[in-house]
Formats: sequence, structure tokens, C-alpha cells
Amino acid sequence: MNDSLKEIIKEVIKDFFIITVAMLFVVSLANSIALIEYYPPYFPWVVMGTGAVTSIPTLLFYFKEEPTKLQARIRIVIHFCLIQAIVMTGTRIFLWRFWFLQWLPPCIC
Repeated sequence: MNDSLKEIIKEVIKDFFIITVAMLFVVSLANSIALIEYYPPYFPWVVMGTGAVTSIPTLLFYFKEEPTKLQARIRIVIHFCLIQAIVMTGTRIFLWRFWFLQWLPPCIC
């Protein structure tokens, strides 16, 4: 592997940890404000999965040669749109499942 690919992989791993820790911090803050007492057992996996999925698009910034300004800007826009789509879709699915599971009888959960 060349050096720029190694740097991008390090950046993906760093982004994963930053995103995961930030999400856990925001959820903990929201939990303390809203006094939510229950999160489903799969919740930490959802946070880590979202962190992994949203850090992978960083690979869009891997260039074999120096990009032009237009290429870099286009990739930034694509990266932003992709991250927004992933986060909004994942949040919608998680919130729906969380709301649905609250109404099930305890023996089914």
C-alpha cells in the first residue's frame, strides 16, 4: 500500500472513534435531560454500526494523484450528502424500532 492509502485508512479509523464517542456523548446528554430510563439492548451496536458506516465514506478522499479544486469540491459535496443520507435513514429506522418496541408486551421483547 502506498502512503496516502495508509493515511486514509488511519483517518477512517480515527473518524470511527470520533463519531462513536460523539454519538454516545450526545445520547448520554439527551438521556440526562429527558430522563429516559430504558434503551434497548441493541442500542450500543446501533451506535457503533452507525459510526462504522459513516466513517467509510472518508475513502472518497483517496486520490492517486493530486485532485483539482473542482474534483475535491465535488467529492466534498458527495461526501456530505452521503453522510446525511446515512444518518437520517439510520435515525429514522432506529427511532421507529425504539417506538414500536415500547408498545410490545414485556414477554415478546
